[in-house]
Amino acid sequence: MGELNINTKRLTRLSVIAALLLGFGMTSAVHVQAADSTAASSAAPVAQLPQPVVTSPTRTPQAILGTDSRVRIPGTTGWPYRTIVFIRAYFPKLARGLYVQGTGTLIAADTVVTAAHVIYDARYGGYASRVEAVPAYSRGTSPYGTARASRLFTAPGYTAHPSSSTDVGAFKLSSPIGKKTGWMSLGRGAAVGQRLTLSGYSADKNGALATMAGPVAKVSGSVGLYGMDSAAGASGSPVYDSSNHIRIVHSFGSASYNGGAIMTPERSNMIMGWRNSWTQLQSMHRLVYVTANNSLNYRNTVFAVSGKNRTNTVYQVRKSYLGWNGATYYTVYNARGQYLGYSNVGNFRSVTTTNVTRYMTVRSRTAARYSNLYLSGTKGTTAAYNNRRVYVTTRNVNGTRNRAYYSIYTKKGGSWLGYVSTAAVR
Repeated sequence: MGELNINTKRLTRLSVIAALLLGFGMTSAVHVQAADSTAASSAAPVAQLPQPVVTSPTRTPQAILGTDSRVRIPGTTGWPYRTIVFIRAYFPKLARGLYVQGTGTLIAADTVVTAAHVIYDARYGGYASRVEAVPAYSRGTSPYGTARASRLFTAPGYTAHPSSSTDVGAFKLSSPIGKKTGWMSLGRGAAVGQRLTLSGYSADKNGALATMAGPVAKVSGSVGLYGMDSAAGASGSPVYDSSNHIRIVHSFGSASYNGGAIMTPERSNMIMGWRNSWTQLQSMHRLVYVTANNSLNYRNTVFAVSGKNRTNTVYQVRKSYLGWNGATYYTVYNARGQYLGYSNVGNFRSVTTTNVTRYMTVRSRTAARYSNLYLSGTKGTTAAYNNRRVYVTTRNVNGTRNRAYYSIYTKKGGSWLGYVSTAAVR
């Protein structure tokens, strides 16, 4: 399996005139267009200029088979069309300002499935250096905005030996744009005669989403063939059933049929593995306390429960991740450094520390002097220090209802006595 992490550093983009630098030709899969000078979230193809395309060495042209029966979808924010994304893929060796156009489908808040050749092309330097996904795009409008890819995936063997049966890819997004749109599910298999729908962004439709329904004509191994029309730019389109389950990922065509890779159990499991690989957001060493009693910890990214949290328990969190459902999760550790699992960041608040730096008086004989803010070990009690002045350096809130502990010393620059409840010091 191929995988690439993307550095999403912004690239300089040229005007649409740069498109004319490429030769004109026919493509089976990818359509190259020039980006305009606006921001990525609003960039749109310029339909009135002739758009260059590149010829894929491993594909025959996607075809209009007889009369063009595709129907334009004007309301792309309807279901399931808002889950289908317009793809711009920028490649290292493609002239600056140009991008490869493709289609994909959100299958999670942060995961898009597409054809592998949309995001990988050896002629242009291999994996795309930047990929943008625009859900529900329609002739220049981006109702849900644009998200960038952070990791790219291709099926095993595709980069070495591209073929119709391995022409499946996916990418993770750096933001969970699918929380706004929802996402489609993967189906299993496709049968001759089964009626399916192909919806995609063919370049000849000038940025419009077009759709057509029809039966599966043939099944050849793990590849499905059908008569639904398509053109360059539609590669990666979902071919889905009446329940909006993706049965085929569209990728190629011929004089007789268009086709793509069927969602076999093995292929579906591969894609779900990509989906379930969460994206790391931050590394940290931060103390937090639980605010949501009985909230859950998960041992893995498919939400197998490993335990529950109790209010006011203090943990250390070391990393944050974007989950495929669009939520953010911490990796949680207890006072002994034992890993407890992933838990939603909404279950916690950070322990906060403010400076005090003044002398105060102990007013309790029985208050515990804790050795850490987990409150998991003690240095004794305040019995020997009752009614004595101590030097307080910080106030640390580590629980709900403003539960807080002072860090106290025998004197300024003296020996540390521990963390003591603020109720015991005045």
